[in-house]
Amino acid sequence: MTETPPDSAPAAPGKRRLETRFRNINILFFLLMAACMALVVTLVVRSITEAASRDYARFYSVEAVGKFNTYLSRELGLVEKVARSGALVRWFVDEENPAKKTSAYEEMISYADMLYSAELYFGIDATLNEYSVKTGASFANFKPFDVLSPAKEYDHWYFDCIKSPHNYTLNIDIDKVSNQRRLWINHKVTRNGSTLGAFCSGLQFEQVVKELFGRYDAASVRGFVVNEKGVIQMDSTLTKRDELPEYEKERRIQEISRDSSFTVAMNEYFKSDDVYFSSQNEPKVFTLETGPYGYVSLAPIAGSNWTVVTLFNSVSLFSAAKLLPLLYAVLGALFVYIIVISVLTRKLLFVPFNALIDSLNRAGARTEEKIFGYNLDNEFGDISRTIQNMRERLASYNDELLTAMLAAEKASRAKSEFLSNMSHEIRTPMNAILGMTSMAKSTHDPTRKDYCLDKIETASTHLLGIINDILDMAKIEANKLELSAVPFRFADMVRDAVGIIRLKADEKSQRLTIRIDENIPDTLVGDDQRLRQVITNLLGNASKFTPERGAIELEARLNGRADSLHTIRISVKDSGIGISREQQARLFDSFEQAESSTSRKFGGTGLGLTIAKRIVTTMGGDIQVESEPGKGAMFSFTVALPTGEESARTEAAPALAPEDSLPAAPADLAGHRILLVEDVEINREIVLALLEPTGLAVDCAENGAEAVEMVRRDPGRYDMIFMDLQMPEMDGFEATKRIRLLDVPRGATLPIVAMTANVFHEDVEKCLAAGMNDHVGKPLEIDKVLAVIRKYLS
Repeated sequence: MTETPPDSAPAAPGKRRLETRFRNINILFFLLMAACMALVVTLVVRSITEAASRDYARFYSVEAVGKFNTYLSRELGLVEKVARSGALVRWFVDEENPAKKTSAYEEMISYADMLYSAELYFGIDATLNEYSVKTGASFANFKPFDVLSPAKEYDHWYFDCIKSPHNYTLNIDIDKVSNQRRLWINHKVTRNGSTLGAFCSGLQFEQVVKELFGRYDAASVRGFVVNEKGVIQMDSTLTKRDELPEYEKERRIQEISRDSSFTVAMNEYFKSDDVYFSSQNEPKVFTLETGPYGYVSLAPIAGSNWTVVTLFNSVSLFSAAKLLPLLYAVLGALFVYIIVISVLTRKLLFVPFNALIDSLNRAGARTEEKIFGYNLDNEFGDISRTIQNMRERLASYNDELLTAMLAAEKASRAKSEFLSNMSHEIRTPMNAILGMTSMAKSTHDPTRKDYCLDKIETASTHLLGIINDILDMAKIEANKLELSAVPFRFADMVRDAVGIIRLKADEKSQRLTIRIDENIPDTLVGDDQRLRQVITNLLGNASKFTPERGAIELEARLNGRADSLHTIRISVKDSGIGISREQQARLFDSFEQAESSTSRKFGGTGLGLTIAKRIVTTMGGDIQVESEPGKGAMFSFTVALPTGEESARTEAAPALAPEDSLPAAPADLAGHRILLVEDVEINREIVLALLEPTGLAVDCAENGAEAVEMVRRDPGRYDMIFMDLQMPEMDGFEATKRIRLLDVPRGATLPIVAMTANVFHEDVEKCLAAGMNDHVGKPLEIDKVLAVIRKYLS
């Protein structure tokens, strides 16, 4: 079934703006195209035609000269060889010597077969004897047939050549023997700079003229070859020079046209009396103002003082008149196209389009009413169905949008509550730190001061844990949480995690039970620090939400094994306050806690379980919770880890005894000197105080530029460098690069360790890429600092 657009009921004028604009644009487009066509015609006539005609004229001239050079260059090369022939030169010097004459004759006979001219001529300057030789002539006939004289017209070729400053000349003259007109190449015969005579060979005049001008239409093009004085040597309309009337035989090219611009151009061109052109001389094209010809080109013949002069009329080159029929046809076709397109566009596009708009206006927001064109089997049908479907989906999207808005508002409230909790969690230890600092400063009792310092240390450690949770959460939000894969002892990792929480459990008299499945391999490969972080978090929550004398149980069990991959299930069970089902649903969401009152009562950032879930998920496992209010809770998760090699096991570092202190530093550190690069004074004081008991000598630099200069000035002074990263003037990255490039001993190998608060994985990688050897994070842990020092100084 199809629908017919209501042609009888056109849309209101206000709804046909697009149709009117389209029609007006079509008319405007036609007018613009017509104007452009007229402009194109003008440009073609005034500019393009002239440029194209000039290019054609230049091309034809180059073509003519090329043909001329085809004959001239080959013949000239052979003539030069003859003129420089040793046999010929020796004979010209000693004309009467029979042996030299014979040698010259034999060589001339061999060249006669190769030259275009079968008749060769010689003139010897000492005697002015003129010889000729041709193919098949006998030696007996090789003798002078005339004596050259300046008074004879036909002998001018010789005397003009002898007087010329060039090695050869060209002329057109009658062959004395064959009585045929030829284009002669006359070449001097010289020895040691002295002219001994001249030799010449001729090209057939008629053949040269035909090759030069034979393709031209005499009605459109006329060509000439003129000498250095402008005297016409060849005329394309006369193939034989003897066809010229007697008075025209010495006619100059300037007399061919009455156009003043032609006369001026010719006089300027031929003002030099004696010029031999090179291959670098380009053709010149001039525009003529009057007469039957519109353009004249002058193309120098390389290696001679002759020029090809060609006159062209516009018809022979490029005429804009030839484009007019095509232009009229294009304009007519364009006009017809505009009319047809306008009619078809209105019928097929605008009438249905207006009907669709009317239908949409009538339907409004009522999705049950079908709009116009819904059943059409064309593009309008597709549009109508698409709009109808969009209207239907829009109704459902509104409901989804409302749901999403409510969820966003809920998330916003959750983040607001989270920020409030963070403020409380951060301010609480900060209040303790500031309060205990004031108390320590106001008392002189050592016991009282030690008590304050202990509390400051506890609060600082708690604050650092909060900061670490926030940093871990930032990594999770940015999808930058990365895990390492190193061999570790599973039992040792569990004991470390339990040791962190045991003191808190003991304070509340809580019973802490540990069960480790004996089937779990001793050594596994994975990120033991992150795994310990998850266990510590679950144990910490269990202790926090379990009352005094309650019970906490940690169990690790082998769930399955596939090749070297072991699936381990770890669970933490407590007898605490429990969690409702509603609270469990959002327990692992970011910025969520069971409820705000819980955080106020028990403390915590609400990030621990989110971080734990992301760590477990990244390890390929999952985490669940089972709980009821008042009956405690059990958190469990699984991870799949491969078995580690026995050889990869690492022994745990022996713990320092409580009474040890600087945790009695090894004597091997005494006598070493390190450079501390740190711009903050209090940080320098802290490091100096921590390292004072070690016996290390420490120099300080306040920025990277100062550190580079100190190493450059005394490169053997330092055994190690602790380098801060963010400093004025020059940061730690640039300073490290410059130290590595110093041309001093140990510049490339001196241990450089980053000592910075930038502790993300990418920060460590950036330090290593800059040329540093290691990384120590702030706040400093003296055990780690000493471990790094021993690593590079032992």
